[in-house]
Amino acid sequence: MRGRGSAHIDEFIREVDEAVRQEQWLKLWKQYGNYVVAAALAVVIGTAAGVAWRTWQHNQRLDDARRYAAAQQMLSNDRPEDAAAAFAALAEDASGGYRVLARLRAAEARAAAGDPAGAAALLEQLAANGDAAPRYRSLGELLAAQRTFGEADPDALLAALEPL
Repeated sequence: MRGRGSAHIDEFIREVDEAVRQEQWLKLWKQYGNYVVAAALAVVIGTAAGVAWRTWQHNQRLDDARRYAAAQQMLSNDRPEDAAAAFAALAEDASGGYRVLARLRAAEARAAAGDPAGAAALLEQLAANGDAAPRYRSLGELLAAQRTFGEADPDALLAALEPL
């Protein structure tokens, strides 16, 4: 008999213990629930913002690649003036490596269009571009000097090339 009464008491104690725990959890939820919801919401919003930013950057790079390919196609189709304009526009508003590469190709297209002075000017712009890596600025200086090799004063040419 003692076993049955003891089982009822144990069950009663478990129910009371469970009710106390439930009440404690409810009290904690009322006290900190808003913080938990805010933290979860911040994680969701942060993740969504990160995904949106990466998608936007990817689309920008894809757009730069398309514009570069279109300008390259113009150059391949013997339309150097159009290609030079397209490359120059890309060099102004592209991001990353496309900016430098487009400026180099714009200079090449200017030279192909019969405008060596315009090609040299574009290369000098690259040499003066503080955003470009030093090796690309040096390349711009070297190529600009190469474009003016026949017409430039030898002393001025040597002075321009000496830092390289």
